[in-house]
Amino acid sequence: MVDSMNIKEIGDVFHCDCGFSWSRGKNGNHNCANGLREKVRQLAAENVGLKKFIQTDCFVGRIEPETFYEEEVTRYVSADGYEPETPATDAYLAGIKADGVEQAANECYGAGYICETFLAYAQQLREGVK
Repeated sequence: MVDSMNIKEIGDVFHCDCGFSWSRGKNGNHNCANGLREKVRQLAAENVGLKKFIQTDCFVGRIEPETFYEEEVTRYVSADGYEPETPATDAYLAGIKADGVEQAANECYGAGYICETFLAYAQQLREGVK
């Protein structure tokens, strides 16, 4: 089964509801059935898991020695640093940032080195999540 595409054009950039976007005459187009909707589904599942984690497991128990009674006690500390990994979310957000930087590069006229710097930075954003 092939999902239907819902595409909007904003300026010279096409945006599909699956999350993929491309510039007119630059990147071609895509087929949503080519795994893109599955990636969006994975992002949604991760975010549901994160919401549940925040709502129910925001503290982490840590066993520490208690000097007064000479036994171990459990202390509860902030969950900061114990969050689950979210590789699909990280990659998706890096892609969004890179798209914005590329769009800025395409809009800067007459400043070649700035455009090249933007494009190199967009590439670094995308590569940073591999």
